[in-house]
Amino acid sequence: YQPLFSKDAKCVDDREGKIYPNKDELLAYFERSYQVALESLRQADDSLLIMDNPVDSPMKHLLPTLGSLIGFYLGGHVMSHSGQISAWRRMQLLPPA
Repeated sequence: YQPLFSKDAKCVDDREGKIYPNKDELLAYFERSYQVALESLRQADDSLLIMDNPVDSPMKHLLPTLGSLIGFYLGGHVMSHSGQISAWRRMQLLPPA
């Protein structure tokens, strides 16, 4: 999925459904991946979570440890994108998610 959904990918209108995977495939992939991430986190030693955040970004001061970075990606980041889906649904005249 990386070439289709990277930040550098060009968004293409796919009315015939030949370019992008369907919703069920994407949701299944997301759910499997999220479960793998959660299980990995459960098995991680706490000493890893208090390590300095290794990602150099403007948000590093807000997420100073690896644990805070992981918490953001597994919580707030996902929630933000879920909100985008809800907004898209409204633009399609569907009820909110």
